[in-house]
Amino acid sequence: MMDMYVNGESSARDPGRVAPHVHQAQRPSMEKLAADWSCPVELVEQLYVGELKVLERNARIQTFVPVVALRRVREALRDGSFKRRRAC
Repeated sequence: MMDMYVNGESSARDPGRVAPHVHQAQRPSMEKLAADWSCPVELVEQLYVGELKVLERNARIQTFVPVVALRRVREALRDGSFKRRRAC
């Protein structure tokens, strides 16, 4: 099981705890993606945080960044591009 570390602590120890970059509104969608793809929520969360950081750095308008990040995570799960780096 992968642990998502936030300030030196694992979010796996407290399932309700969300990494700072994870928007609380996206949490149910991440849980659904994890269930649909039989992956740990922590993996989906980690992919989301990575996409979110890239998009936040490059986006001029930040309003839809969380939604686009979630869509990119869904695409990565669908095409399996993340599996080269991590096992699901």
